Amino acid sequence: MLERVASRPTLDTPLGGGWHCVDRVTIAGCAIDQVLVGPGGVFAVETKWTNEPLHLTDTFFDDHAARRSLAHIREGAARLGLELRSAHGLRCEVTPLLLLSGPGKPAIEAALYSEGVLVAPGQLLPHAITMRPRSLVALDVQAIAAAVCRLAEPQVPVPVQVQPATPDRRAHQRDLVHAC
Repeated sequence: MLERVASRPTLDTPLGGGWHCVDRVTIAGCAIDQVLVGPGGVFAVETKWTNEPLHLTDTFFDDHAARRSLAHIREGAARLGLELRSAHGLRCEVTPLLLLSGPGKPAIEAALYSEGVLVAPGQLLPHAITMRPRSLVALDVQAIAAAVCRLAEPQVPVPVQVQPATPDRRAHQRDLVHAC
């Protein structure tokens, strides 16, 4: 199971022990939805939900928005690898991964590569991260995950608007305080 399950439904998938998920990592202005770090390697993940059908010919998307997503996550993976190497002294390959969901996702049975990016429907995430076997030892996984966590955007608490207290509202406010 992921150590920190992402808020995206496509990443709410058991992956096995030793995996870490870090949400919202930004490097030099390039936002990465999630970074997965585990025994199988490091993955920079872009998640896309679409109503509009995405057309995939062999391993090439005809859709401009999909191709822009491929370029974006490819750039994000390259920047993450460079940052880990230059600022943290960690040498590891970062695989760009585009996870697709929604009624418009292409009907593909297995993860595939398109323009240097691993592409998969969200439900095939466990298969996608085992396509290229790599072995990171536990100490490497911990060091890389810690470095990526330092790059993640801070979690901003959601402001709660407080209404004037009434007996019913007091109980509701207590529940809100305990939920945070």
